[in-house]
Parts: sequence; structure tokens; C-alpha cells
Amino acid sequence: MRAVRFRAGRWRIIPWERAEAAARRVLIFCWLYMIDRIFKEDGLFHTDMPGFVPRPGQQQMAQSVFESIRSGGKLVCESGTGTGKTYAYLVPAVLSGKCAVISTATRHLQEQIYFRDIPSVVRVLKRNARTALLKGRSNYLCRHRLKLAHLQTDLIDAEMGQSLSRISDWAVTTRSGDISEMENVPENSPVWRAVTSTSDNCLGGNCPEFLRCHVNSARKRAMESDLIVINHHVYFSDVSLKENGFGGLLPEHDAVVFDEAHSLPDIASSFYGFSLSSAGIRDLIQDVESAELEERSGAHFQPAFTAVRQAVSGLVKLAQANYQ
Repeated sequence: MRAVRFRAGRWRIIPWERAEAAARRVLIFCWLYMIDRIFKEDGLFHTDMPGFVPRPGQQQMAQSVFESIRSGGKLVCESGTGTGKTYAYLVPAVLSGKCAVISTATRHLQEQIYFRDIPSVVRVLKRNARTALLKGRSNYLCRHRLKLAHLQTDLIDAEMGQSLSRISDWAVTTRSGDISEMENVPENSPVWRAVTSTSDNCLGGNCPEFLRCHVNSARKRAMESDLIVINHHVYFSDVSLKENGFGGLLPEHDAVVFDEAHSLPDIASSFYGFSLSSAGIRDLIQDVESAELEERSGAHFQPAFTAVRQAVSGLVKLAQANYQ
């Protein structure tokens, strides 16, 4: 296939491949020029974002990120405090029009990016972007386990009972099921372990609340989005599921940005490794007790549970005495 080019008052036929390559170069130049206009003094951010200060390092990083997204390459950036790295990778991600995943180590940064930074970038650039916030399953209320928790009257003290009542009222109105919405129940309260799920106790498609599951709803929104904000644990969960032949948590995407990347080695090691804790054993016992309250199989678990609790307690005391 050939293309026609007009030059010096005459038409000339050139190979299509050359014309396509020339068009790509022009397009790249336009994108880089646009990034320059966004970040420079008197640019879009400077005029439309109160308090924005142009920084050469931010502009350079944005251009490098854009080139990496365009070429499908890899880029490692180390930026000091005040560089403005979040905008430096969000602008190229939004402008590219490709599906991008932003992964953080902390939930605080994850929420900041989703609720504050992305809306600001989209507003200034006047771009439409389908965005989603996806957290780990323990951050979402499980309707089924909430019902089970109400059956565990002998396992819940008065304080947990009050928290459970507040959660039940909130469960009627919440759309996302994100436990961070609950300001009057501390996030470190033990009641949350009783009303959220893990990969071990989730019933999946067998759950009576499967169609109304908050985790599934959040994952569906992520699958339909172009810009998804997650944390590193969710990313490795997605990789693991796909490696084992299951459907992933994330859509097929063109780019991944790991913010707070210094946490990746520890998170990857803990994710692909195996750990056993006293809290995990206690949670397992509580899950079995909840299931027995619902199933009423007549099995006599209590003698075994008592022995396990005593053994765990003794092991913890021994470790504290010898390894402090």
C-alpha cells in the first residue's frame, strides 16, 4: 500500500510504512508538546490549579512516563519529596487513552489518588475517563457474614454488639460496602473480622448473598474501567489467579504504575509465601463455630477447640518469654 505526499509543488508517492512512521513521529511530538504545555509556567495546571508550582523534575518524569506507556517499555523513577510524581504519571495515563492500573502500598494514598488527584487531572484536561477504586476483600462488608455474626450472641461482648448494630444500620444504606465509610466504628475493631470475608472463608458462588456481594460489585466496576486504582496486594492476587487459570480481578491493561514501589518485595514475599499466626487460628475456630451455629450438624468441636486455644496461648507465652 502507498500514500501520496505533496512536496515542493508536486505530488509524490511514498511507501505507506514511511508515511505511517512519519505520522507516529508527529503524533509523539504533539503529545510531548502537550505535556510541556500542561506542566510549564502559565500552563494548564498553573492556571487552573490553585497553588500549583511548575517543577522541571515533574515535567521530565511525565515525558518519560508517556514514552514508556507509548512504547510498552519499563521505567523506574525515584523522585524526591515535592516532585509531584502523582500528577507526573496520571497525566500521561489519562492522555494515552489506554487502560492503566495505578497500584499503591497504602490505602491512604490509594484513596487520595482516586478521590482527589484523578478528578483534578480529569477536570483540568477536560477528558472523560472511566475510573474505579478496588481494594482487598477485607475492606468490604460481607452481607452473609453479617447475618452469621448476629447468630453468635455467645461470642460477642456488649461493645462488639453495639458496633454490630451500627454496622447493620449502615449496611442498609451503603452502596459500596467500603468499611472506611463507617466513621463511628474503628477500623481496628475486632468486629470487622466477623463481618468481612477472606479468600479462605468466602463461599463464592455458593453464597446466598452472591448477587449482592460488595466485593463482586467493586470488581465488576474495575473490569469496566480504563483507570483503576488498586493496592499491591490486589495486583498480586490478580496475577496469582490468572497464573492458576482463573478469571482475574483486573481487566487486560496496557500499563501499570507502582507507586510506593519500595514496598513491592515485602508484599510479594508475604503474598506468595505461607504464614500461620495465633490470630489466624482463632479466626478459623470462630468461622467453624459460626458455620456450626448455622448448620447444626451436632458435631462436638468444643473439646478440640479448647485444646487448640490452650496450645496457642501456651506457645505465644513461651515465645514472648524467650524472644522479646
